[in-house]
Amino acid sequence: MKINPVRLVLLLTISLSGLTLQQCKKNDISKSAKAEVANSLSAKSFDETSISAPYVIRTLAHFNNVDINFSRVCTGPAGYVYASAYSPKTSGVIYKISSKGVVSKFAKLGTGQFFTGVKAMDNGDIYYTSSEYEGLKVFKLTQLGVKSEIRYTLPYLISDLAVAPDGTVYISSAAYHCIMKITPDGVSSVLAGQPNQEGFVNGSGQNARFAFPSTIKYASEGYLVVEDGPYNRLRKISLNGQVSTIYTLSGPYRDYHIDDFSIVKRKSDLTVSPFENLILSTSLSKFIKPSQYNINEISHLSYDGKLTTILKDSTKAVQYGMTLTSGKGIIYYYEYYNNRFRTISRQ
Repeated sequence: MKINPVRLVLLLTISLSGLTLQQCKKNDISKSAKAEVANSLSAKSFDETSISAPYVIRTLAHFNNVDINFSRVCTGPAGYVYASAYSPKTSGVIYKISSKGVVSKFAKLGTGQFFTGVKAMDNGDIYYTSSEYEGLKVFKLTQLGVKSEIRYTLPYLISDLAVAPDGTVYISSAAYHCIMKITPDGVSSVLAGQPNQEGFVNGSGQNARFAFPSTIKYASEGYLVVEDGPYNRLRKISLNGQVSTIYTLSGPYRDYHIDDFSIVKRKSDLTVSPFENLILSTSLSKFIKPSQYNINEISHLSYDGKLTTILKDSTKAVQYGMTLTSGKGIIYYYEYYNNRFRTISRQ
């Protein structure tokens, strides 16, 4: 789900081992997930979930506010998940969720404002941008609550941001069709794409073209991946600005949207891989009389282009796709239709 103006749903990479969950039940989804949801949420609609061995689903946290809309999710040290959310009746909030499902508020914006980009660093610092300054400012927030502005010289509207270990910030701008780089000392430049020129062209630096780049992630091997709209392409960007297209929705998926993705060194069975692969969240809105359905899939895309479906579910009257993330053998995703963060892991 990308909020104003672009639809965004999040995937986050998590580094957890031996996850202990609070107040949750292990489910063999192929047999019991449908019944579990029906029993616990009689007022909700849950039509079908398809998942099989070697995966299992567990519940991590439940949010009671039905008006809440999650936008960006990331992970930090000590197994914490940071999820930015927005409610039309309140304001933007970053929630901090522990590996045991304990939820607390980490940061809050003014009334009517929302976060447009959130990333956590290994030391616990949170980088974010928000609608508070119309997506024109980047801030760093420490675990002690100390806030500082990351100043830069090129005022491009920000769709999302990625942060390298050395503190270099990379910004995607759907409004200006480019990727921008901000060095730790505040020098900004266009890394790839030509401002105000839309297109799908691979190439180097400003010879490349983007349509509407939004969700952007930094890979541990030192490159960027950005979702380029409208929601159907993934583009790889080297740190010197070389752009290539690594995945395009086509064939039976041509009408789907890429809601989010995660870069992980995991195989499709969630065991360790020597290569960096992707976990994708995709969705398709479909009208089947008399209801509007949303078909959501979580898939593994290998480095050599093989797509493996991990989970598929369909729900009535769901406006958004799934929020999800992955890492160290665990996938986290948010179900909008019943306000739950769940995990997928190996049996």
